[in-house]
Amino acid sequence: MPTPIGHTLAGSALALSATQAKSRWLLIFIVFFSILPDLDVIPGLFVGDVNRYHRLFSHSFLFIVGTGLAGAWLAYKLIRVKFTTGSMLFVGAGLLHLLMDILTLDTRAPFGCPLWWPFSDKSFILPVTLFLDFHRASDVSVFLQSIFNWHNAMTVGIEFLITVPFLIYAWHKRRKASHDEG
Repeated sequence: MPTPIGHTLAGSALALSATQAKSRWLLIFIVFFSILPDLDVIPGLFVGDVNRYHRLFSHSFLFIVGTGLAGAWLAYKLIRVKFTTGSMLFVGAGLLHLLMDILTLDTRAPFGCPLWWPFSDKSFILPVTLFLDFHRASDVSVFLQSIFNWHNAMTVGIEFLITVPFLIYAWHKRRKASHDEG
């Protein structure tokens, strides 16, 4: 699956392209929702196996929609973002995460994402690969050491090559729009 760097870059491009996203806090919310499904590794830290809960229910449409709606409600309460705007942006950021994951070389079973969980345990992956997999140990004691390797450096490099053009385009378009307004 893509690295947190790749998901953050893609989420940032989405955030910058959202013309409604004038608030810095809204931009932060959007980026957070683009990496949220991968926070499923945190419970694994507590049981000594980082990958134990990775790519389970947090990589499903139900999770993405549920957390996106909850986030939209929270954004409405905290920073006065319209609920419909927040819903579209946060669910969109989560769906972008899933899309990137199913376009990634997957070398760990179960391959892909359980998009229709809890209705089906079947995992889905597309036959087209844009991103490389992210090598990491499951054992918490060597996890940090395991992520620093040439393969992961190449993975991040490919993520940059694919996502940064979208980020630059979104930034340029946003800058032009703000210049036209002023």
